[in-house]
Amino acid sequence: MTTIEVTRGVDFETLWVPDEEARDDGFTDNCEYEPIGAVSWNQVVEVSELEVEVFAELATTVTDADAFEAALAELEYENAPYWDLGGLELGVAAAVLALSAVGCVTCFSCRGHGGSSYPQIRLAADARLARVVDQCTLPSGCVVESDGEGLLWVCAPSLVEMFAFADELIALRNEFAPH
Repeated sequence: MTTIEVTRGVDFETLWVPDEEARDDGFTDNCEYEPIGAVSWNQVVEVSELEVEVFAELATTVTDADAFEAALAELEYENAPYWDLGGLELGVAAAVLALSAVGCVTCFSCRGHGGSSYPQIRLAADARLARVVDQCTLPSGCVVESDGEGLLWVCAPSLVEMFAFADELIALRNEFAPH
């Protein structure tokens, strides 16, 4: 498990959210370079349940990190037409979709492979939504901090915490207007 420094550093004065034109031009890209678009809470819950199920099953059969990543990539490729992941990676998909359903605008996510050693999501949010994100990171074990460019990073030591972060957002879904 990767150790990340737990800091709480959100600069609320510099936050910004892209306009619709910027979103349409690709700010909200996923790994297939397509805008994420509107997300329903039903979709978020379904993806969250799928992630937990897939990871629980793989955890019983795969113990090596490289084999685990290879198994996930294979499952994503084989099931792409059936799983409604929106082009996102298993492990961060539910959290990204939950952030989108809340009203945040995501622009990067990774479950922690390749050049990234831990799960992370980069997003735009206004001050009100940034406070909600911060509120959800506390009990989940994730960290949120400003990137110096008016955007936020949500980082987790492992996918367990990223799943908990998605669950925290799902638990608060009734406090937000549906999309």
